Amino acid sequence: MNPETSIVIRARDEGACLEACVAAIRNQSYSDYEIICVYDPRSIDDTLAVAQSLSLRIITLDANAFSFGRSINIGFEAALGTFGVLVSAHACPADPQWLEQLLAPLQGNDRAAATYSRQIPTEEAYTFWHRELARSYPPEPGAPTVAFSNVSSCIRLSAWNVCRFDEALTGTEDLAWALAAREAGHDIVYAPGSVIHHSHNESPAQVIHRAQREALALFAVGARQATTHEFVSTIAGTLRAMIKDTLICLAGRESPRQLGHALTYRAAFCKGHLKGWAHVHREKR
Repeated sequence: MNPETSIVIRARDEGACLEACVAAIRNQSYSDYEIICVYDPRSIDDTLAVAQSLSLRIITLDANAFSFGRSINIGFEAALGTFGVLVSAHACPADPQWLEQLLAPLQGNDRAAATYSRQIPTEEAYTFWHRELARSYPPEPGAPTVAFSNVSSCIRLSAWNVCRFDEALTGTEDLAWALAAREAGHDIVYAPGSVIHHSHNESPAQVIHRAQREALALFAVGARQATTHEFVSTIAGTLRAMIKDTLICLAGRESPRQLGHALTYRAAFCKGHLKGWAHVHREKR
């Protein structure tokens, strides 16, 4: 008998995190699931060996044809369940109710196509991430500032069959899918009772790279426009956030070291986004 739920973990260079993620999944109160690891062979660590040691179903991607959307589609094509759960390998469910709470809004509500979890920072996260995630993913079921996230989400696979993930995008494939699903008349439900640890302590170069590819994707799906207004608002928004970070530090609520992390991240993300803007702006000429 097939499981009700197929959990898809996409993994590249996640050897250090994968075991903890899978252990937390296997500690869930809900147990009618399978786990599929979609492995990116561009990994340079022991991700594959770890996945094999955990007895996961492993699907290896074509290293020459990778995209975020394609990795999800390939994972879901192999899924045996009615529901497909996506979870980042470097994220970790916060408690044994994570999966049960993520599935609950979809059970008995055919209009709902997907749900997504509340994200909270990992222990080692810089302090500004605590503020950012608290704002983006509130503990109440109200309106989060993030429309959808594949860090931890559940999708009704019948809805995915009609509306698959865009394989051409360089990032934000989750937002693009959510926009298309809503246009098709489906509901996307925020499930704050499903809680997962997730945050990034990236280097400035990693932040720039991620921000650039996400910006290119946002411009591609029309969520942002490569206009002068977008250029100015990006810089203005970054400066406002930096001023807020500085005031919090001056008030003694965060250390100067943590302020440095926040300002470095803001500057790097702004630079990456503007690099994406410049690329699209040049192509429009």
